[in-house]
Amino acid sequence: MKVYIKLYAGLEKYMPDKKKDNLWVVSIEPKTTVDSLIKRLNLPEDKIKIIFLNNRHANGEKILKDKDRLGFFPLVAGG
Repeated sequence: MKVYIKLYAGLEKYMPDKKKDNLWVVSIEPKTTVDSLIKRLNLPEDKIKIIFLNNRHANGEKILKDKDRLGFFPLVAGG
């Protein structure tokens, strides 16, 4: 199974190398959760504040399925 990850704002520096459009394709095992994937990929858990799964807000307990699309955002501010 594969999932597609996009890192936003300051998080893109944690990708292993530059991918087209910052899209990272990762193989996962069945029953992988968002949190377990974050840990496996050594992403900074304390910096990820917003998670989108298939364009919907999600939490780390969600179980991933084949071809899911994840977006990780740090806390951002603006005005």
